[in-house]
Amino acid sequence: MHYLQKHILDKLRFGQPLTYTDMLPDNMVSSQFQYHLKSLITEGLVQKGTGGKYSLTHAGEAAVEYLSVNRATPVLMPKVISHTLLTHNDSLLLLRKQKEPYRHLIEPIAGKIHFGEEIAAAAQREVFEKTGLSINKPVLCGVANMLICKNGKPLTHMITYAHRADLERLPSPLPKDCVVVKNAELTRTTDLVPGAQKLIQAVLGDARPFVIDIRADC
Repeated sequence: MHYLQKHILDKLRFGQPLTYTDMLPDNMVSSQFQYHLKSLITEGLVQKGTGGKYSLTHAGEAAVEYLSVNRATPVLMPKVISHTLLTHNDSLLLLRKQKEPYRHLIEPIAGKIHFGEEIAAAAQREVFEKTGLSINKPVLCGVANMLICKNGKPLTHMITYAHRADLERLPSPLPKDCVVVKNAELTRTTDLVPGAQKLIQAVLGDARPFVIDIRADC
């Protein structure tokens, strides 16, 4: 984002509506400033209202939520996801990932929570999209702050809402890329996504709701 566009958004976030003159920096060429203001209007972030005053649109208000005041670019933040552990008796239904950075490794059903989506709805959607299975009432077991590092540097940072859903039976045939792991075999399973074992153990444990930090290396 150009620094002038960031300047305009910062001005409006601290006191809207504002006139063109209110936002124009001292000693700034008006044509250059006008170009970037029009760009923000075209992008749907800023609108011109009555009396010639400018304000943030709904999209603009949402955008500034991810911008720090003293930075021109969004701050890198953890992604917010859901994990859903599907269980049947002593069996766990896990999914083998097909994308890097954890391709061919397994974990509970996981995916990003969409903007405006409720937590349980996200868990249900992700399970259906990835397995074709419908779950009615996923149980929220806890929240984990997961940091996975490679060569000592952060690779993945996520805040996950961990759910459990008990299945009446294991599907046959198994959905694509799904595998079954017995509870007793979990600690001996070598192809889990880093940190997944600790998350699964927390979901299967008695402490609810849990709030934990999980740090793993790959």
